[in-house]
Amino acid sequence: MPSDKNKMKELHGYCHHNRFAIGGSATAGCFYCCEMWEPANKEITEFCDGDNEASDGLGNATVICPFCGIDSVLASIHVYPLTQELLREMCRYWFDGEPLDV
Repeated sequence: MPSDKNKMKELHGYCHHNRFAIGGSATAGCFYCCEMWEPANKEITEFCDGDNEASDGLGNATVICPFCGIDSVLASIHVYPLTQELLREMCRYWFDGEPLDV
């Protein structure tokens, strides 16, 4: 479980240009609202950089959380297991508080 600044920053890097990672993930979660879901059962319809100049040039846009509308979504395929505890830790670190009820 990450608990230092370097690991928090490393994990934060995975919330950008993550459309393909989220699409191939069994589970996704938002570290703003701390909701978790199965991408196969919840269509992602909003992205915050699309296929324009802000994307990675390959259409790998940044996913917007379908619950709270924030671009703080992680896929379960990354280095650390995606858990509620991890999402809450990320929320406290990046947003200085507890997740909002959505």
